[in-house]
Amino acid sequence: MNTVAIDAKSIESFAKSIGIGQPSHLKRMIEAGHVQTTTLKNPITKADQVYFTPDDEIAFRARFVTPKLMAKVYGATWQRSVRQLRDAGIEPLGGREGPFGHIYLREETDRILT
Repeated sequence: MNTVAIDAKSIESFAKSIGIGQPSHLKRMIEAGHVQTTTLKNPITKADQVYFTPDDEIAFRARFVTPKLMAKVYGATWQRSVRQLRDAGIEPLGGREGPFGHIYLREETDRILT
């Protein structure tokens, strides 16, 4: 049986790649309509499944940033970046203990960290 690979990441795989430890945070963002995703047929189960295509990933990174991504984007440790954001009164999307975890709006982090 041949399966065709798709050029996309599952929610869990994408979450891990950008430093979101709990994929449920990313799922909540999707359900709230904050994140662009693509529904494709799972090549094994043939069921519709939500994926992040390369275009979806670009859209996410343009709008949001996680502490892991901050280290790459801004060239400082994530701890330093988060401390600078906190000192400037910038909280993660949905608040400090909010439903989306430690995901920040990129426009806010760019304003403080660049």
